[in-house]
Amino acid sequence: MGVAELKLLLRRARAPALHGELQNALAAMLKQEGPAAFFILDGRRSGLLLPTIPRLTQTGYTFHTWLRVETFHPPPAAGAPLPPGATAAAAASAAHHLANEPWSPRLFSLLDEEGRGVEALFERIRSERPPHDPIDVARLRLRTAASATPGVRRRGESEVLEFRFLFKPGRWYHLGVAHVSTRLFAKSQATLYVDGKPQQNGLLRFPHTERLTSALVGTSAPPSVGGAHASSDAWHHAAALARPHSLHAQLGAVYTHSEALQPDALHQIWSLGPNFMWVHDLPDAAADQSWMSSLLLAFNPKSRAGDEFPNNAVAATADGGGGGASTRGGERIHLPATLRVGGHACVTQSVRESAQCLGGVRLLFPLLTRLPHTQPPRGKGEPKDRTGEELLVGLLGLMSQMLWDSAADQHFMLRRHGFAILAFLLRNYVSPGLWTVEAISACVQLTSCFASTEHLHHEAVT
Repeated sequence: MGVAELKLLLRRARAPALHGELQNALAAMLKQEGPAAFFILDGRRSGLLLPTIPRLTQTGYTFHTWLRVETFHPPPAAGAPLPPGATAAAAASAAHHLANEPWSPRLFSLLDEEGRGVEALFERIRSERPPHDPIDVARLRLRTAASATPGVRRRGESEVLEFRFLFKPGRWYHLGVAHVSTRLFAKSQATLYVDGKPQQNGLLRFPHTERLTSALVGTSAPPSVGGAHASSDAWHHAAALARPHSLHAQLGAVYTHSEALQPDALHQIWSLGPNFMWVHDLPDAAADQSWMSSLLLAFNPKSRAGDEFPNNAVAATADGGGGGASTRGGERIHLPATLRVGGHACVTQSVRESAQCLGGVRLLFPLLTRLPHTQPPRGKGEPKDRTGEELLVGLLGLMSQMLWDSAADQHFMLRRHGFAILAFLLRNYVSPGLWTVEAISACVQLTSCFASTEHLHHEAVT
């Protein structure tokens, strides 16, 4: 929500009857999940096209991002172009084939020119009841193509590791995949991390590749479709394969490391929160971590130059953040990433940021002077409004949300006599009859926002 919209909302909510709705709206917006800046993928042909990556180092790799999937179901079957002279029946048959082909939207796809590499894809699970159709819940699979031996190409062979964790649409996850290489031609360990916790690990052959010329996030690289002389069934199957398997989702900043990070490192990255943007927001505590030196790719929607998104791992290196933007072999990646058609970069402004432009937590102080002293009588069948006691509890809770982990608001409360102003308003404008046990508990919770800072907590309780 922007500053103008927030000003309009506060202006319209001057009437006491609208205080409850205002509190509900602000509380919901303050609880916003996920990053404020993200990539939007429409699930058709969208995706993030990464620059060419040097071959995967033999120490391992890690991929992590914030992800919210809208649906795991395929988009309406637009299909590939029909062969010349195709009839309406052929078009309907092609649409049927497209709708029933396996659908595996990619989290990422890192392949070389021979099709060797690694892909992370979602597979929908099927209903336990007949006809056992796929439902909108998916598991993540990690698939690696077999390495080619001299003189023999085994392009089609691959190995798959399926993680049991169930991903559901409509919620944000911090998702990480770490794959460590043990020794040549032996199966290595891959681990799935969700919200900073390792969920499952398993053995999977480590991919041995050349330069990864087809590096994509949120989509796959489709093969070409057969021409007009292809058989009907073959063309239908090729048409289904030709459409890229793209995620219909929102993606936060995308990061890749040239080593398999340890569990404590993934947990620390998750604890930095969804709005952490690697370069400018890097805290000193994180800048000294060893895993900064393995940062290979860092793309976020806030950092862009026209239609390109520069690799912020290079900027991290320039700012002294370690050996980022390079593999263990020392090769740096300076080229940017681009969005494919159907993808957009979205940068929003949180209600907390908008409120700071208008005064922060002090915006809520005037609402204390408008709390009703008594509950007006109400006719039979009329909807029940929130009572003055409930409004006071909600308003104190909203102040706690605004103050929590907000340096600007806490500075106002300490340096600009915010506590004295709040005490004056509570003493002179809030009826004693509104002070219930819940209201007192909400007031105690308000003071607990400053428990981590001794002088702030002392000011709040005195």
